[in-house]
Amino acid sequence: MKPNIVKLDRSFLIRASTEKSIRGLLPGIVSLLHQAGALVLVEGVETRDQAIISIESDADFVQGFYFGKPSIRLCPPFETDFREFDSLLEQYKALAFSEDAKFREKINRYRPVFDSAVISLTKGASFEEAARALLSQPSVVRCYQIGADGIQIGGTLVSPSLESHRNDCYRPLDDAKSADWFRRHYLKRALLHPGQLQITRPYLSITGAHMCITLSMRFSSRDQETVLCCDLTA
Repeated sequence: MKPNIVKLDRSFLIRASTEKSIRGLLPGIVSLLHQAGALVLVEGVETRDQAIISIESDADFVQGFYFGKPSIRLCPPFETDFREFDSLLEQYKALAFSEDAKFREKINRYRPVFDSAVISLTKGASFEEAARALLSQPSVVRCYQIGADGIQIGGTLVSPSLESHRNDCYRPLDDAKSADWFRRHYLKRALLHPGQLQITRPYLSITGAHMCITLSMRFSSRDQETVLCCDLTA
C-alpha cells in the first residue's frame, strides 16, 4: 500500500495526553510515515492540549471536535467557525522556546566542569582524576573515552547516581571496554568538529535503557585523537 494520507487513531492522542513517553514517541511515528511518503492526520482532537500535542508531532492535518462538530451541510461547502489556529501556533512557539531555554540552562551548568575535564586530559591527567569532578555532578551517570576509530578506550566510569537508573537485566552491558561506537551520532559530530562541545537531544541509552543526553568533545592528547563523552539523565 502507498497511502497518500495516514490517519492516526485517537488512541495515540489520548495516551500522549497522559503519558510523557508516548508524547515523545509521537513525532517519531509521524517522521517515519513522512519518510514512507505519506502525509499524516491526527484525529480525535478534543482539547487545546491535544491540539498542541498534534502540532508538536509535526502532523500535517488535524481533525476533531475541538475544531468543529460534524455537519450534514455539504452545499455550500462546510466552513468552520474555528479561529484559534494563530493563537495555537503562538502557544506552541512559546512552549518550544521555553523548553529550549530550560535545555540550554541545564547544559550550561555542566559545560564548565566538562571543559575542565578535557583540559586535564590534554595535560596528561589520568581519566579517573580528570573525570572525578564531572562524575560528582547531579544527573551525570557515566563518562567514557572513544578513539577516532570509534573504539572505546578503557572502561566506563560511572557515578553513584547511576544506581537509581540501573536495571539488572542490562548489567551485562556495563562493561563497554573496546565497544565500537562509530555509528553513534554524538561521536560522528565530535570527530567532525574538534574542540567544540557536541550535545545530543534525549535518546535511549543502550547501556542502561534510560533516556539520556550525551556531551562529547574531540581533543588531542598524547599524540592521539580522543573523544570524551559524558551521559546525563534526560
